[in-house]
This record gives sequence, C-alpha cells and structure tokens, in this order.
Amino acid sequence: MDFSIVIPIYNSARYLPKTLKRVFNACQGFDYQVILVDDCSDEDDIKYIRQIAATNSNVMLHEKKKKSNAAVSRNLGIKLAQSEIVFFLDSDDYFTTNYIIRRMNKHEDRHIDIIFGNYAEVSGDSVRDFNFHYKSGSSGEDFLFLEMGDIRSSTISIRKKSDRRFLFPEFLNKHQDWGFLVNATNLGAHVAHDAGGGVFLDVGRYGRMTAKLNLEASDRFTNPFLSPSDRHISGFACKHLLASLYSENAQAFNYYSSRIVRRSLSGKFKMIKWYGDCLARLGLFSVGGRLLRNVRQGFRR
Repeated sequence: MDFSIVIPIYNSARYLPKTLKRVFNACQGFDYQVILVDDCSDEDDIKYIRQIAATNSNVMLHEKKKKSNAAVSRNLGIKLAQSEIVFFLDSDDYFTTNYIIRRMNKHEDRHIDIIFGNYAEVSGDSVRDFNFHYKSGSSGEDFLFLEMGDIRSSTISIRKKSDRRFLFPEFLNKHQDWGFLVNATNLGAHVAHDAGGGVFLDVGRYGRMTAKLNLEASDRFTNPFLSPSDRHISGFACKHLLASLYSENAQAFNYYSSRIVRRSLSGKFKMIKWYGDCLARLGLFSVGGRLLRNVRQGFRR
C-alpha cells in the first residue's frame, strides 16, 4: 500500500461525500486507504457514514466508544494505518493529485519523519494562499511564533515510527497542529517543508474550530509549550490580535494584548496593538473592528 489518509470526523455527513469524491479523484492510480475516525457523531449522522464506508472498499470506519477530540482521532488513525506513510485531512478540506505525487516523492527520503506545507483558504468564491518558509532544523516554536509561520493538520504527512513518538497532543482541543510541530521538533524529528500548493481548507462553514477565539484553550497551549519565553508568547498573542479585532471581541483583544512584550513587536503588530488599544479606551472596539473587517472584505473582492 502506498499511503493511508486519516480523516477525523464528527457530525460530518453533509461534508464527507464531497470530500471523499475529491480524495478518490486525487488518489487515482495509487494503492491507498482512507481511515475515518468518528468521535461519537449523532446517530443519524453515523448511520449515513456507515453506508458510505460500506460501499467504498478503500474506506475504513472506526467508531470511538468515548467522545474526545480530533487529536485522539488522528493518533488512533496512525495506529490503524496499514501504510508507513500517513496523510491527514479534515473532513471538509481537500488536496490535489499533484500534491500527492509531490509529497510521495519527498517521502522517498526515509530520513524525513514529517512533512508539512503551504495551503489555501477557501470561503465561498474567495481563495487566499498562505505561503511560508520553514528552514530545516528550526524549532517549531521559533517558526510559529518568532518567524510567524503556520502549520495546518491537513498539510501534514508522516512516516510512522514504531515508538509512536510524533503524535498530536491529546490534551489540546485547539492549536493541536501547532502543538504537534513544537513537540516533534523538540523530540528531534526530521521535519521538511513542502513549498508547493495543492491543499485547500474550507474556512467558510460555521463552527470550524480554527475560526473560534478561545481564551481557555490559549492558556492550555501557552502554559506547557511557551511559558519560559516572553518572545514566543508575544508571537502567539500577535497571531490572535487581528482575529480579535475582526470578530469585535474586546475581551479577547485585551487578553492577547496583555500577553505581549512590546519590544518584541514588529512595526505591523505595534500598529495593530495601538489601534485596538485606542478603540478599547474610547469604547469604540466593535465599530473599529467592523470597519477593519469591511475594509479587508473590500480588498478581497
């Protein structure tokens, strides 16, 4: 078998048929399996998914007995995978054939443990590319929070290890992909970056975890991963400043603004922080956030 694809699912029946159709098209000519790991979906939802799995020989469905999170599902998928090469994909994302071919070529280097890459965000008719430059040997926290890079689960592929060192942190409900990279580089993983495109993330649907600001989840991430470093915590907070403004969430903005060491800010983030702080003092945070969001949407049209 060439590779396995692990897809964590939870009440995903309305997205999954389209996702699987795209996966089947992208993987033509390969010997592969798709592993659906269900996190205790509602009964009507899982009935439909059982039918999908029963009619596709490439698809394996694993139903968890206890609800947890997507990190647990991905780690279970790694354990169940019949292939040494494992891809990850969220239930409403997709990738292209060229991405699979390019990634498999990279995995021919058996010294590489993990590969991740660039992606595009899709919302309706809008497509926005995100391109980063990861230098081999860099620590995950430096790349993410000093160089302001990013990693998304649907861009990750790995070579399975018998000791299962490189796993997703199961105590996190958010920022699991960031935690995965920080853990992996701290444990000495050989990580490579795929500069090509071909991974598309659907950010338009309601309820996607990455779209939500969760202060408790931020504390849960920063405390074990970034506590010793003010610079890394500042970088983490900067990543959330704009999202706080766009969502008109003054509480979140104040939380992240308070975690920032001012001397560590670039000119761009100094301006964002100053803008948000002024709005909060004037009681105009919602108005300013709405204005900024409308300007951004205007540029994207």
